[in-house]
Amino acid sequence: MMKKVIAMVLALTTMLSMTAFAANFETNYAEGAALPTGTTVTGTADSIAVSTTAVDDAYYGILLIEGSTLPTEDDYIYYIDQKTADGTSVSFDVLPLMTNVAANDTLTLYISSNSGADLIAIPMTYAEEVVEEPTVYTVGDVDGDGEITIGDVTTEIDFVLKKVTRFKDAEQNIIPMLVGDTDADTTITIGDVTTSIDKVLKKIENFSTPTYSLPYGTTADSTYPAN
Repeated sequence: MMKKVIAMVLALTTMLSMTAFAANFETNYAEGAALPTGTTVTGTADSIAVSTTAVDDAYYGILLIEGSTLPTEDDYIYYIDQKTADGTSVSFDVLPLMTNVAANDTLTLYISSNSGADLIAIPMTYAEEVVEEPTVYTVGDVDGDGEITIGDVTTEIDFVLKKVTRFKDAEQNIIPMLVGDTDADTTITIGDVTTSIDKVLKKIENFSTPTYSLPYGTTADSTYPAN
């Protein structure tokens, strides 16, 4: 069985070519299960680092496929490689060859050798990388209507006079406090009201800081001082 798997690896290498790919991979064992002794798998932004204990001079093949059975005409082969062990372990950087892997696809990573060791089969899943983008607001638009008008000035005055404690849009979604910081001094004061009036009256074209970025995972409410 081992020799057949390695022969398949060798036969298929000539059919594939490397293409760029970015992904996150994770092992997908059932709860309580573990990787085979001596084997480590680490998912990175663009590859899977695989290492397993090895027999000196033994020949090892690695195969990443769709599904959980050895390749058929209906299964995608995502990566294939082979090398001779050097020392007591063998390592591979698995760089997927196919770009059509979909999120949550079931994959299997096979490691085989001619050493007589058991075939290693590692279930895996692919998850799309989460891009943690900030939420960007227009400074001065404290009522969230997409414009800077006398309505924003009135809202800022109410905030300075403590008639309101939060900037909110029409749906009552909280807007970060520093969206009202039109004079860029990190506080909301009468100076911001004056600067906003200048903008409405077109005495100034832009605020010194035209946008405010709320970091990913940060709530707008947390930008206000504790009451």
